[in-house]
Amino acid sequence: MRRLALLLVLLAASAARSEEARPAAEEALRFAQSLFDEKDYYRAITEFKRVAFLAAPGTPLERQARLGIGLSYQAGGKWDPAVEAFRLLSDGKIRDAFSARAALELGEIWRVMGEDVRAEQAYRAFLKDYPSSPDAARARRALAGCLVRLTRLKEAEEILKDDAGAGAARDSLEHPGDLSPKSPGLAGTLSAVLPGSGQWYAGRPVGGAAYFLATGALALTSAESYRTDRPALGALLLLGAVTAYASNIYGAVGDAHKANREAAEDYAGRIQDTLIPPSAAGRGAGLDRPGAPLLALGWTIRF
Repeated sequence: MRRLALLLVLLAASAARSEEARPAAEEALRFAQSLFDEKDYYRAITEFKRVAFLAAPGTPLERQARLGIGLSYQAGGKWDPAVEAFRLLSDGKIRDAFSARAALELGEIWRVMGEDVRAEQAYRAFLKDYPSSPDAARARRALAGCLVRLTRLKEAEEILKDDAGAGAARDSLEHPGDLSPKSPGLAGTLSAVLPGSGQWYAGRPVGGAAYFLATGALALTSAESYRTDRPALGALLLLGAVTAYASNIYGAVGDAHKANREAAEDYAGRIQDTLIPPSAAGRGAGLDRPGAPLLALGWTIRF
């Protein structure tokens, strides 16, 4: 009986301390938000951490502070701690606006870093856990952009099939044109016949001219060295000519692959601009709730 009474007293004292700490936490949250708005992200992180310490665990106040920590790290370009902060929110048992935002931001971080496979996984996880989210359409379009960059065009088209606002993107996906306009084999063959010509074919005329001149100059000076009875120098220059010739062929193949990658990236960029125009970026987080002292944090997503 005494133990039960002691437990009740401790619980009451803890609740009283939480209520006393709440005004301080709310004031700290307002200050942290002001620092975030002023782009003083590192001081904002410190204040958000103070809010998380003062607020009762699992409360909206504490969870918004933890979201603020992740957003501040993200806005400051500190990707690893931002990922960790967002994962702590998104992987927990609580499913709310804060965990949804954190899950979506994970996809955005990986997308900005060029990690399209990880971004795809994050966006798919968000859509699975929050299918009715008002941000589901944006997540699907971002996911489609990742799939385009991964050259998985049919999957991207399938993702967008029911998206009424993505008609232009679907049309582009249905008629992508030739995303591999340069043949690496042909580029290598051309450079084998005439050094530098494969680079010209792949759209690298300066590189092609450099290979043509370097290979030709080394071959001519090697022949001249042999003619003037300087075999050692001739052998050295001949080795240089052979190396330049082989490098020229290898480089032509690589330049063709690079030209194709650039064509695919350019296509992906056009698709993404169609999916999410720059003017649509930057909106309110929509985390306010009636009766709750929550401060909306501005979007840091940069589609």
